[in-house]
Amino acid sequence: MRRRIDWIDIAKALGIIAVVIGHAAPVHGTFFKVLYWWHMPLFFVMAGFFLKPVAKKDYLNFLKEKLLPLYLQYLFVGFVLTLINAVMEQMSVNNFLQAIGDLFYGGTLLNGTLSAFWYMTVYLLAVAAAVAIISFIKTGWQQWLLVIIIFVIGVTYKNAQAVFGFPLPGDADVALCALLYTYVGYRGFRLLKRRISNRPLLIGVATLASGLIIAQQQGIFDFKFYLKSHTITEKWLTIAVPLVFCLLIFMFAYWLQYTPALHLFLLIGRHTLTIMYAHKLVFAILEQIHIPELFTISSPSTVSPRYHGRYCVFYFSPF
Repeated sequence: MRRRIDWIDIAKALGIIAVVIGHAAPVHGTFFKVLYWWHMPLFFVMAGFFLKPVAKKDYLNFLKEKLLPLYLQYLFVGFVLTLINAVMEQMSVNNFLQAIGDLFYGGTLLNGTLSAFWYMTVYLLAVAAAVAIISFIKTGWQQWLLVIIIFVIGVTYKNAQAVFGFPLPGDADVALCALLYTYVGYRGFRLLKRRISNRPLLIGVATLASGLIIAQQQGIFDFKFYLKSHTITEKWLTIAVPLVFCLLIFMFAYWLQYTPALHLFLLIGRHTLTIMYAHKLVFAILEQIHIPELFTISSPSTVSPRYHGRYCVFYFSPF
């Protein structure tokens, strides 16, 4: 089994903490928007770190052995959470069956306790596409060209509802954007490992990120980047800004591994899949007992034990 890299687990922890805070934040100001600039792109970038080309004859086996188990896990956990939610809300049989149908369809139809589940189907589609590209197209510039063209297509329309009259299953159109970040992770991982401890680079990236935040706060631009709903403004920022912040998070995570907070972040970072699946259910339970969502950013879900699915391994773990 591949040895875990501490700074990657810490980056996962920072990412999932941002996800939970974003879902709990009562005010959608600059802080909220900045979280969404990077927290989902971060996971898509990390999805590319350990990808490898496969032989053409092995591609279907890759889908079957590596990705299908994660999709089945998505369905199983989604069914369990839907059942729990049905009991909590005293849901009718028809509404329960509709919720199960929405789980299979995925994407923007998933709300409430399953609202974060869109990530899994987009992750699976992005990884499947990335592996196909790096396996079937051998020339690097052709790979880059195709990925960039797909990304440009992905950000040039309002959303699937506006184009087709209905949302695509599994938020498939969002995978057009996610693919680029996954491919950047695949291409950039070796360079990142060589430069991640570079202090002048960290200072430069932090300064640039700070400038972007100030520009957002001062109204120089209003960059919204909500992937699930495909709400994207300032499209010219959609490549550079998320990647700048992802780089900053990775470098920050690298230095955090030398602090006393290491073990706490490792604990969180190695249980991010459970947190992703469970935190909205925790929100719902806390709402039932009248505890404001604001306090859920420190709820027990952040330290819950990981779902020990048979196939949920580090190499292709989406979180």
